[in-house]
Amino acid sequence: MYGRDADGKTCFFIYDTAKGEMYQLYSLGEQPSEAIAASPNGSLHTLRTAEDGQYYICSVSPEGTASRLMLDLGKYSNGMIYDFYATDAGFIIDFGNRVIAADSEGKLIQDYGEQFGAVWVVVLSDKTFLVQIVSQDSAVVSGKNPGAVITELNPDFSMGQSYRVEAQFTKFFPGVDGQLLGIMNRSVYSYDPASGHSTALINTLANNMGTENIVCLSDELYFTLYEGAPYLWRPSTGGSITVLTLATYRLSYDMQRAIEAFNSSSSSYVINPIDYAAYDAYSSANSGMSRFAADIISGTAPDIYDMSSLSPNDLAAKGLLEDIRPFFGKDSAVSYDDLLPCVSRNAEFMGGLYELIPAFSIVTVCGDISVTGEAWGMEDFVSLAKARGSEILFGADYTRSDFLSDILCFLKDDLYSEENLTCNFTSDSFVSMLEVAKDLPDSFDRDGNQGEPMGRAYAGDQLLVITNLGFSAVDEISLLNGIFGGEAQFVGFPSESSSGIGIRPCARLGMSSGSANKDGVWEFFKFLMSDSVQLNAGMFDGLPSVSSCYDKVQRQKISKAIEKLPEAYGVSLTGPVHFFGSEVDGASITETMDMLVDEADCIMSCDVSILNIVSACAEPFFAGAISAREAAANIQSRASIYISEQYG
Repeated sequence: MYGRDADGKTCFFIYDTAKGEMYQLYSLGEQPSEAIAASPNGSLHTLRTAEDGQYYICSVSPEGTASRLMLDLGKYSNGMIYDFYATDAGFIIDFGNRVIAADSEGKLIQDYGEQFGAVWVVVLSDKTFLVQIVSQDSAVVSGKNPGAVITELNPDFSMGQSYRVEAQFTKFFPGVDGQLLGIMNRSVYSYDPASGHSTALINTLANNMGTENIVCLSDELYFTLYEGAPYLWRPSTGGSITVLTLATYRLSYDMQRAIEAFNSSSSSYVINPIDYAAYDAYSSANSGMSRFAADIISGTAPDIYDMSSLSPNDLAAKGLLEDIRPFFGKDSAVSYDDLLPCVSRNAEFMGGLYELIPAFSIVTVCGDISVTGEAWGMEDFVSLAKARGSEILFGADYTRSDFLSDILCFLKDDLYSEENLTCNFTSDSFVSMLEVAKDLPDSFDRDGNQGEPMGRAYAGDQLLVITNLGFSAVDEISLLNGIFGGEAQFVGFPSESSSGIGIRPCARLGMSSGSANKDGVWEFFKFLMSDSVQLNAGMFDGLPSVSSCYDKVQRQKISKAIEKLPEAYGVSLTGPVHFFGSEVDGASITETMDMLVDEADCIMSCDVSILNIVSACAEPFFAGAISAREAAANIQSRASIYISEQYG
């Protein structure tokens, strides 16, 4: 280890893992070092800058002999060195966008060319690897394929065999006995470049430790610094701790924080997340999701499902999820009635509750009273779309696919039912919505200035805003009132029978019906419904699902908004805009929020398979080959078959 002693001088230390004590090795003087490295033979090196700006290396041999070596880097002498690595034959130097090698006398002998993306040099006992990861953005600049390439360097630093890496590692570092280690989704793997085989070693997601400074000391011993303190990682001895597995795909930061908090507080259980995104490959970005689906079908069941990328109703219909409603009745700490009705009501399926939604946001449509009136119906919306044009309603970045997805969420109960195995895609209202969708853009230019919804609405370039009212709902309502002259109307998405108001879950968790540790899963679910989580703004960026916590959060947010008027910066079609909310009336905002929460009658998550059916069958209509009614009839036929096969 490298640091400063009690006198402020830089020096190397050794940490005795058995005793947990630190000892000083060699003093290096008062001048700080810019980087440190160690050779496989045990020599320690520091990179420094002389008074004339030239780089030099101070080295200490295993016997304690000190030496100084000036680097002769030629035309690169004035470049900024980000890191350097030591082998027994010399040094490899990373300038950020270029990697070069110098021999043991400090002379430049190899230039590996300009680099794009992340670059690592991993020095093992018997070989050295140059690792490059080209990102999508870097690929556009360099013309190289995105992904990772590992190149073995020969003893003279010339480039040897190269291997393409499919797995999406984000960092590489050395292990013991010639092991190459990689980090992917905060899990450490041993990776063999020749075979492409990887072996999982440790999963750091089960605790709150970072992997930025992790060092492998032996086959089963790892060291890291966390918040300035040293920690050792060893294999778990089990004991009284029960490990619960949570299967996920692209674990969210909020869920990661919740798991870490639970693991830190529980003395009986620990959550071990298995992120299937680790199985994604550069050539097949969704291969991890495919494996996730395959494991579900094959019966490889975790204790907990993170269903952010899955269909809870589909899993429940197949008997893979446990009905958690009875657990509320057995537990005096939390009651089913403690949940907000809009959450429990919309999450219920086939008479049970198969998912826990710890936090949510409200999604609806807002506009000026002069445009929407105090309320509207399907005919009003269709007439408005025809009269004003669909693009000015929601903006050019609201595409046809977005609209179809929203239709399947807000109008779901009108269109199909998994429980009753019925479809109603041939209704006049759905046909009229297809006609509106035809006028929406199929895509938009992401490189152009499209502005954003609130900025466009403030500038008058957009008439309606699809709101997503989460933890900052009070501020957003005030801002929308300011944008629409104090006359903001939350009229909902146009519908004949529903409110047009939905909830968007910040997380969706299910208890596996095959879990042997259901009581442990319930402990985790109770933790997510506790005040410590529900009132913590940093845990989930949404509204609390527990009624008492929801009320407390809203009172706090209203009080803050009254003290300081909400303001925001947005982007209109002509450039940046700065605007303020209207004066906050606590009673009025409470009434608006209560209305939205009480009337929310759908979950903003549509069945992707049905969306694909709708999109495919509507495409001939959008192209002018068939009528909207013919498209609706085709959707009805295919969707009916799908619903029958999937849920019958």
